[in-house]
This record gives sequence, structure tokens and C-alpha cells, in this order.
Amino acid sequence: MIKQLESIKIKRSQIKLAGYNPRKITAENKKKLEKNMEQYGLMGGLVWNETTGNLVSGHQRISILDKQNKYKKGDKKTDYDVLVTKVNLTLEQEKEQNIFFNNALAQGIFDDAKLEKLMKEIKFSEKTGFSKKEQISYLHNTELTEDEYRKICEQVAETTQSIQQMHTDRVKEVDANYVVLVFKNRGDKQTLIDNLGIQLDDGRFCNAHDFLEQLYEEYQKGLG
Repeated sequence: MIKQLESIKIKRSQIKLAGYNPRKITAENKKKLEKNMEQYGLMGGLVWNETTGNLVSGHQRISILDKQNKYKKGDKKTDYDVLVTKVNLTLEQEKEQNIFFNNALAQGIFDDAKLEKLMKEIKFSEKTGFSKKEQISYLHNTELTEDEYRKICEQVAETTQSIQQMHTDRVKEVDANYVVLVFKNRGDKQTLIDNLGIQLDDGRFCNAHDFLEQLYEEYQKGLG
């Protein structure tokens, strides 16, 4: 039988952040999380180990709460109440659960057809956490305006330029060996893949030599 754990209210000062926590988040995704919390509040996600005082799960959420409450460690004036799910684990069990909570391989995946249908019903809202740029990767029929498509292409160009500045000579050497194709939607990408019979690694990469061979074969068929 699965037991339901107790939710209790404790002071922020009672919570220690797990220094070993391997999870990180991009600035862009943290902004999404903060906006969602500001609109809908803290909907769970904080798990606290009474045995060690460590936060097992919810480090990004509590960092946002700290910012909102202007919390400073050791300053009683900025201390605030936090609702957490209390657990009693050994340090080893705690570390196991810290990884488990954040492990994408232990979580569910989207049913693409249902996701696409649902996203259409809510007009491809970015409040789902999917930006317009990310919707291109995840959804087949995301509709973009010409302006949105242009901005995404500009973002790709800016990112490439930033990487080149960071890695100079090494990146220039690698950059000479690849190009980036940005499709307006996933359907266009799939059409090219299907027509040429391209095999992609990780859904995004292909061997350029194989790509050229397939392209040449299709060209020869067209001549025939």
C-alpha cells in the first residue's frame, strides 16, 4: 500500500539546500517557472528530509520563493513559512530520491497526437512552457507567422555567433563542416526526411555524406 506523506509548514531557515544537487536550469526556463508560480502559486514540488534538513526536491522553486521574499540566510526578518512534504530518509536514500525526482528517464513522455490536439485547443499557449521556438521541435503543425519564423531564425544565428566567439579557432574548424536547417514546422522537416529516407541520430543529426548520396539518388531518379 502506498502511504501518503505529511505536508507541514516550516520556516525557510530550517531548510538546507543540497549542495550535491546535480540539477540545473537555464535562465530562460527559470523565467518560465517564475511566471507560472506568480500566476498560479506554488503547486507542490518541495520535498524536505527531516533527518538531514536537506531539500530533496524543489531547489529551483525555493530559489524563486527566496527571491520573492528577499530571503537572507541568518536574517530572521526575512525568514518565511514554507509548505513542504516531509520525509524521513537516510542520506543515501535522500540522494537516490534527489536523482529520481529529476530523472527524465523515470518520467512519462508526451503522446504527440494528444499533445498536438490539446495544444490546438488552447491556441498553442506559451503558458504550457513551450515557447514558439520549442513548439517547432515538438509539434507537427504549429502555425507561425512570418515574423515569428524570422525571429527564430535570427535567434539561431545569434546563438551560432555566440558559440563562435566563445570557442574561436576550434569552433571555426568545426563550423566549417556543418550547416543548420530551420523548418517552419515539424511537418516540413518530416517531409524531407521521408522523401530522402534520411536516418537521423537523436532526431536531429545526420551524416552529411549519406545526405548527399540520398539527394544525388533522388536527383538521378528525377532525370530518369
